[in-house]
Amino acid sequence: MGHRSTGDAYTRLFDNVIQDIYDDSIEGTFWHAYDSFETCAAKGITLKPEKFQFARREVDFVGFNLAWEAYKPTEEGLAAIKNFPMPRQPSITDVRAWYRFVNQLAPFLATAPIMIPFRELLKKRTGKLVYWNEALRTKFHHT
Repeated sequence: MGHRSTGDAYTRLFDNVIQDIYDDSIEGTFWHAYDSFETCAAKGITLKPEKFQFARREVDFVGFNLAWEAYKPTEEGLAAIKNFPMPRQPSITDVRAWYRFVNQLAPFLATAPIMIPFRELLKKRTGKLVYWNEALRTKFHHT
């Protein structure tokens, strides 16, 4: 562990183990899932049972609510952005920490027009403090 490609290697090996588990019926998918669990157990792959969700029309996964018709950020993900404890005079580190949450929901928020002033802040290296006025504070509380 510790080598930069470790994650890629793990993903490739895991993909090889679980390939071809898609089916277009619940019964077929059940048996594919069963076979996958058997294979994982035989290959020494540990899974968390509490994360397993089967035959659901909607699930929360890595900060997104995934449904058959649409996907959107979870309420928890949005709350992390809305309730971020931004200091009255933030540093560039504070803005970057908040913007990490925004980037996680990138397709929904990071590219929105209201984010333009914040993206501009991140481009400039102005030292420890950033230019933060009442207009930015208002936009921050509006997001």
